[in-house]
Parts: sequence; structure tokens; C-alpha cells
Amino acid sequence: MESLLEKIRPAALYITHGDSSTGSVQKIEGLGALCHKYGAMLLVDTVVSLGGEPFFMDEWGVDGVCSSTQKGLSGPAGISPVALSKRAQEVMKNRNFKPPFYLDIELLAAQWNCFGNTRQYHHTLSPPLLWALRSCLKEISKETLPKVWARHARNTAHFYKRIEELSLEFLIPNSEERLVTVTTVVLPKDYDYVEFVHYMRNKHNILISLGVGPTAGKAVRIGIMGFNSTIQVADAIADAMADTLIALKKSLP
Repeated sequence: MESLLEKIRPAALYITHGDSSTGSVQKIEGLGALCHKYGAMLLVDTVVSLGGEPFFMDEWGVDGVCSSTQKGLSGPAGISPVALSKRAQEVMKNRNFKPPFYLDIELLAAQWNCFGNTRQYHHTLSPPLLWALRSCLKEISKETLPKVWARHARNTAHFYKRIEELSLEFLIPNSEERLVTVTTVVLPKDYDYVEFVHYMRNKHNILISLGVGPTAGKAVRIGIMGFNSTIQVADAIADAMADTLIALKKSLP
């Protein structure tokens, strides 16, 4: 990574903290200082990790963060929290070009009164979405972030044990590299992934996802996050998977 930063000298390095297609989590610690050493900003996608995985924007030297509300925060889709470091704000203020109106984050910040100036209209917000986000953050604050992170780690570790009891394999062999909010599981040979997902939904009313991109046809993706990160949910999914494995095995040639 350092050799590429030194050679290319990019304006920014954009990286995902958690990748939902593979169910992997990337270590961010140290990247901020490395990027700053070569004049780059560090931008991080926390869409599927925020609220489940520990994340320390300031401590890790992250300059920009984007996320979502519908995953680890347990809110509805449609609103994306964004945060910028002071370093990123300076870059934004000193840029020598004007971005498109809808993508101008300085105008968006003005609407939110981020810089202490008079609020400036940019677009009409959705009050229900803001209320929902506030409610989600209130619940997390009541539980406290350390306990939320510990709950996700504990319940996902329990789910790992249940998966191992079914003699199933993980797409990510090393548990330390797995994302706690999304687990990717490899089905035994001859099982049809589409049929497996459909059976889980139709018979057990449980929705898991097919692999996407590099994991298409290679794994199923199982999300246990936010409000649904409980032992009961983990057991319900594992029990349904056990039944599905038995039911579909009978139809195998």
C-alpha cells in the first residue's frame, strides 16, 4: 500500500471498512497516517459496518466517512450520514472548481449550519427519515456503543458455532477477517444457491441473500445486525438452514 501511495500520490484513498459482498472487514488503523504522509486523504465507506464494528474516525485519522441507516443502525433506507475531518473541510473550501449543485457538499453543509453561518436552503429533507435516524441513534446511545459492539461480536460468534455444527464452511476462513454484521457461508457441493435462498424464504420466512459480484454462485450472505443481532435470531437462521439442507438434500441427484 505504501509503495503505491508513494508512486501514484493520489488525492485520496477510498476504502470500504466492511464489504457485504464477501463478508470481510478491513483494518483501518494506520492507514490515515500513511495516507497523510503522502498527501492523500483517507475516505471510508462504513455502510455495512457502522453500528456493528468498532470504528474511530478521529483516532484512525479518517478524513471522510459515508454510511447508511438501514443496516447496523436499524433505520429505514434513504438517508446517508456523512462526516468530514477538519483536513477534509479545508480541502473542500480551497478547491479550485465548482461541483454540480446536488453533489456540492459545501452547500449541503450550509443547509445543516455546519459552519455556524446562516442556514442556506439546498433541498427539501424528509422529516420522517430524520426522526427515524434520531430514534435509532437514541437507542444506541441508551445501550452505549461498547455494549452494541460487544453484542454484535457475541451473537455473531454464536452464529459461527452453529454454522460449524452444520459442517458448513465460511467464505472467509479467518474469523478475525470476517465482518460481524454479514456472514458469507459456502454451501456443500451440488446444492443450488438460488434454490436454497428461495426455500429459506418460502418455508421459513427468512430472507438471506445470494452472493453478488465476486461471490455470485459461491456463497450465501447472512445479515445479523442492528436490532436483529440477538441469539434468538442467530438460532432461528441456523435452525432454518439445517432444515433447508435436509430438505434439499433429498432432491439432489
